[in-house]
Amino acid sequence: MKHIIWDFNGTLLNDAQLSVDLDNDVFDQIGVPRITLADYRNMKYKYAGECDKLRGLPVAYVQRHRQELEQQLLEKLMTELEVKNYQLRPEVKITPGADLGVNIMIESDDYKIWFEGYGDIGRDKENLSGKAHLGKMISPRDEIFGEAEVILDDVQWRFGTGYTHYWGKSGWSYVRRIPTGDNNYRLEYSLSPKWRLRAEHFSGDNRNEFAVRYRIHEFLSAEYVYGGSEFYLRLIGNL
Repeated sequence: MKHIIWDFNGTLLNDAQLSVDLDNDVFDQIGVPRITLADYRNMKYKYAGECDKLRGLPVAYVQRHRQELEQQLLEKLMTELEVKNYQLRPEVKITPGADLGVNIMIESDDYKIWFEGYGDIGRDKENLSGKAHLGKMISPRDEIFGEAEVILDDVQWRFGTGYTHYWGKSGWSYVRRIPTGDNNYRLEYSLSPKWRLRAEHFSGDNRNEFAVRYRIHEFLSAEYVYGGSEFYLRLIGNL
């Protein structure tokens, strides 16, 4: 990668529609109803508006009433149809200050849902990509899931279904990738809440990949990867 363009959403790439497409590809694989771009925008701007209202309040007022304001937002989230249907657990954290922060987190005992965008530095190809993951826990330690991945260099789509067994701080995964028909074996181990190790084997090109990942904050991570013939740095946006 010779250039990094950070602020591309909505200007060079319609990443809102990309996020919806990735989610729907995974939803189709596991039988969850599809969403529309309107659904995505309605939810996004609804709570963006709620957060903007808080930014107009005096800092001292937010500090005194932080718990009440968090509870008000939480009660609104609990009325959302998706929260009820999929037994989700929203959490709200407000950080008072001149630059007020509102962090909304959604957790679930039954589902694991995440979206990541990747930017690779020092890699000759496939250096911009994104992946959506939707999994259902079938036991406290076992997950079945579907994944959809897009390579932005040539807009190439890849899909997969798989299984993960969690044991302590480690996760052992198998993914059958479509349409390539190859097998992917993955081992991940959490050293701490911020540090994670990954080892992965791709049967299609008989390639191994090893990586060390560091979570910078809730929405950004960095990973140093050895891909068998090259070392590169991967920047990861987490949603």
